[in-house]
Amino acid sequence: MFNLSGYDDYNLLLFLTSPPLWILEQYTTFLGRYMSEETIIVVMRVVALIFWGYFGLLIDITFFPTRRAKLKQYFKILTILILLLTILFILFYMQQNSEKQIKTIISNPEQYSDANVQQAIRKAVGEGYAEQHLSQLEAILQTTDDRGVLASTMSALAKIGTPEAILLIMQTYRDPLDILIHLQMNEPTIITMLDMKQSQDMIEGGIEAASLLNFESFVEPLRKLSESYPDEKVAQRAQEVLQQILLDPQHNNPKFYTD
Repeated sequence: MFNLSGYDDYNLLLFLTSPPLWILEQYTTFLGRYMSEETIIVVMRVVALIFWGYFGLLIDITFFPTRRAKLKQYFKILTILILLLTILFILFYMQQNSEKQIKTIISNPEQYSDANVQQAIRKAVGEGYAEQHLSQLEAILQTTDDRGVLASTMSALAKIGTPEAILLIMQTYRDPLDILIHLQMNEPTIITMLDMKQSQDMIEGGIEAASLLNFESFVEPLRKLSESYPDEKVAQRAQEVLQQILLDPQHNNPKFYTD
């Protein structure tokens, strides 16, 4: 009742007095894929009521023998109901987080909410199979208007960290400030992209990434490209970025060092 009154602004009392919510709280992000924040709060209130009703029945059965027979029947029904709901939730959670379902969401983002797509991308990265879906991630970057989905996709590509993934970032980013930290995480990959043996698209993506970071480690590969790359336009751009870096060479944040 106190929570419903509006005085429990952050639902702290509700949370602290309901042990099941300590577990359920871990799944609020998952529930957010299907429910609004207000609906999740309602669900939490219902769970709290069921818990305390169950706890109250247990106390009555223990301390009031005269009512035990009748209460045991209610207790058994409630126990079965709770177990069924728990099993159904676990099965639903497992199905919605299966690789097959995650792939379906990433492949058909227009059929799902932005929250669903965002969580699916994070799940794919966390489970280590996001690299298999680069083409789907590229499609999401080209079509999404949601900043949360955009940020999650950029972050996923940065964590994949292959030259192909970084090239996608460079080809689809909208604001340099949104990708700087992702590029910082992948300094060695950008150096690989500047290798003479890479495709021209890859080299051009690497040059543009180097122009945003100004790291001293890019000087030598850029120098080689400016002096020896057969395409004059690419060689000229490499020379421009090289001169830019030489004017103010930067070093990466130590937390991103990989060697």
